[in-house]
Amino acid sequence: MPNFTTESIITEMVAPSIFGVIVVFGFFGNLLVILVVSINKQLRNGTNILIASLAIADITFITFCVPLTATIFIKKGWFLGSIACKIYQFFTYLTAYMSVYTLVLMSVDRYLAVVHPIASIPIRTEKNVLKIVLSTWVIFMLCNCPLLFNSGVAYPPTSINDTKDFYCTYMPTVRYNETLMGYLENGQFGRVYILLFSIFAYLLPLSAIILLYTCLIWKLLFNSESRISQSDKALQSKKRVTRMVVIVVVIFALCWMPIQIVFIIQFLGSEPDNAAFKAFHVFASALAYSNSMMNPILYAFFSNNFRVAFKSVLFCQKQSFSGRDFEKTNLNINRNLSEQRASRKALTKKDCEVNIYSDNKNNKILSSSGYTNLSKL
Repeated sequence: MPNFTTESIITEMVAPSIFGVIVVFGFFGNLLVILVVSINKQLRNGTNILIASLAIADITFITFCVPLTATIFIKKGWFLGSIACKIYQFFTYLTAYMSVYTLVLMSVDRYLAVVHPIASIPIRTEKNVLKIVLSTWVIFMLCNCPLLFNSGVAYPPTSINDTKDFYCTYMPTVRYNETLMGYLENGQFGRVYILLFSIFAYLLPLSAIILLYTCLIWKLLFNSESRISQSDKALQSKKRVTRMVVIVVVIFALCWMPIQIVFIIQFLGSEPDNAAFKAFHVFASALAYSNSMMNPILYAFFSNNFRVAFKSVLFCQKQSFSGRDFEKTNLNINRNLSEQRASRKALTKKDCEVNIYSDNKNNKILSSSGYTNLSKL
């Protein structure tokens, strides 16, 4: 009879099962998001291109990282070799960075759409947003290239022939000891590595997001110019999507907070070696991974257009969107403003004609050059 402990039940049964649910629902949910944005021209705007980019990051994370992490829990070690280790490390960090910085871009987009609706129209075009998204992917691919070259399989000194203790890691975080014939932790570099990841993949981008939304709320409350320049319908529409983006950001922050606490504990070098901390580590990992499957659910719950698009793909229904998206709304704002200006010009011209007619009638004078002499006789 196998001897099951609380730790083994959590790591070998519970965690892989949860990861399996995340993979299935997360993969198909994010694939659905990518499909509906790709095939529906009405959904293809700057905001939804960013949403599709986030879905690509999530589906990549779910495909390459979550299943491999589940095998680590089940096998209690890395057995897939060095090449798979490099791929695993590269995509884990690439998708983590892309997820959070896509949220930063979405927050910038919301700020511009709500606070500067007219001035941001030339900036928030589909082409410009697509260029920014592609540039962001390229930048973070290049930044994470060292993981492709310097990741590998390490083992502690006492386990040179036991693959259960092999682990995939970024090799500068460990050092080989020839006397002990195994790898030891490079404590100082490892702590700096963890600290930098927590700062640049969590604290810094979330601080930027909080600053952007603080400025957005301040402008809405105390600056009437951003409200006057657009119709009530357009402003309410923007507020709905802004609320959805805020909820996506908050869910991300909450889901990744526990694993960041684990990183901080590891940075301080005080990681407890007990079942309770290991259980918390598994819970934190599962919660962080689950964020990748939550976003499609949030879109379906808060966006009627996404809800309609999802139904049309899943049940082959005819699409009937409730309204235009934000770039088109902005164009409508411009059109309304243009119509108002034209109306004012027409009214002014009419008033001038009435005044000229009245003056001509009273004064009986009309100059040959076409200018009206309004002087009294």
